[in-house]
Amino acid sequence: MASSESDTLTRNSNMASNESNREEEEQQQFDQAFGNTQLGIRVKRIRNNDPDLCRLSLDRRDSYILSDRAWGLIGRYIANNNYLKSIYIYSSLCDSKASKLFDALAGGGNRSSLKVINLRENNFGIAGVRRLVPFLQNCQNLSEINLSANNNIDNVVFEVLANALNGSPIEELSLNSCSIDDLSALGNCSLPLLETLQLEKNSLQSIAALENYTNLQTLYLSGNDIGIDGCRSLSYLLQNEDSSLHTLDIDNNEIDDEGVEIITHSLKHNTKLELLNLDGNDNITQKGFTAFLKLLVDVSSIVNTYKNSNHTLTDLTLPSDEDDEDDNDDDISMYIDVMLEKNRGDNPGRRKVIDYQLDTDITELANLQGVPCTTNSSLYAQIDPVVLPDVLAIVGKELLVTDMYGALVTTASDLMSLVNKPAVLKERINDKKKQITEYNQKIGVLNAEINELNEELQSLSIIPAEVSNDNMVSENNDSGKKKRRLDSC
Repeated sequence: MASSESDTLTRNSNMASNESNREEEEQQQFDQAFGNTQLGIRVKRIRNNDPDLCRLSLDRRDSYILSDRAWGLIGRYIANNNYLKSIYIYSSLCDSKASKLFDALAGGGNRSSLKVINLRENNFGIAGVRRLVPFLQNCQNLSEINLSANNNIDNVVFEVLANALNGSPIEELSLNSCSIDDLSALGNCSLPLLETLQLEKNSLQSIAALENYTNLQTLYLSGNDIGIDGCRSLSYLLQNEDSSLHTLDIDNNEIDDEGVEIITHSLKHNTKLELLNLDGNDNITQKGFTAFLKLLVDVSSIVNTYKNSNHTLTDLTLPSDEDDEDDNDDDISMYIDVMLEKNRGDNPGRRKVIDYQLDTDITELANLQGVPCTTNSSLYAQIDPVVLPDVLAIVGKELLVTDMYGALVTTASDLMSLVNKPAVLKERINDKKKQITEYNQKIGVLNAEINELNEELQSLSIIPAEVSNDNMVSENNDSGKKKRRLDSC
């Protein structure tokens, strides 16, 4: 027994000694890598799992004192930290340093608490990204990656990155100012939670891979060369009923009037996109501006103003043309601004109908759009009385009585086309059926009351009804006989 206890004590002593040696060795490595610097103090807090430190930021000034081995230590500390949410490392990583950092990060398995990795303006390429892949595939909390301003990230690197992120919970991916001209890798993977994609200032032409990314809410593509083909791809996305895109930046992309026509057509019934930036596309002329005006308020008919105009777009930036002295351009731009402002208000479709079809002369707008003006050929009597309440509801209370009468006289047939007459008739039929049901219920109540009164009446009669009737007949007969005898006398 004594020997066994002695062995246990010896093992415990050796374990404690080994632990002490490891701690001492770890401290020596830390001192050699970071020394007694402000950076060292921050890194030590990460090593010690400080719950109050959620962000680590390193830049070129810090990288001067960091060896490849120091980057490996930082990666290990980050991987084993339970509280760090974001790291920002700028202008510090080449392939060798990135490999040390990413290898150590991957060594932590899926324990990392990191949600944001921002590695802007670094200088690593395929070697570094391949070392990053295991970490990306195992980090279940990661939601944002920024690798912008790195010329070494080309199509090959992008494909490796896209494959590594396939099926991941990533929500935001930024690759601005890289060397990417092919997005086909995105078409071969699924990023179901991706909401924001930034690909500014690359060399993109085809963006067909984005056509099915209906989960995207924000897309930045400025400074590329997508042209007409890119506009067609965007139109597929914008016309998809499942599209979630509300912000689209495509400035400086060699887009012309034909591209504008494709985009405006796709936005006619889009109810999601709110911000569109087309600045810097200097090939857009007055024709393109007019297409956007017609998109926002098509005055060719009330139906087109109400149903076939866009009432969702609230911010639109078009290229400025300060050298053009055409007054029509100023008028079109002015009307575009007015319509965008109306889209920011309540019920913009109804407001546009009232302001530009019922209450004002739309000659100027019609001329700018090249469509005939509304005439007074319709008659007030043409409005079916069944739909009249719904027509009045469309007009609302904004107009004076005389204006409302004039509006109805002028636009009776067009207003009727906005009303779903079959639906109105069905509603009236249901109302009548409801009234019949209510009347039947009242009749039932009245019949019950009549029965109660009859029962009360019968309970007040002393002689049964049948006996009383017989006596009355007999008495009548006797009276008749007496009267005949008297007459004969």
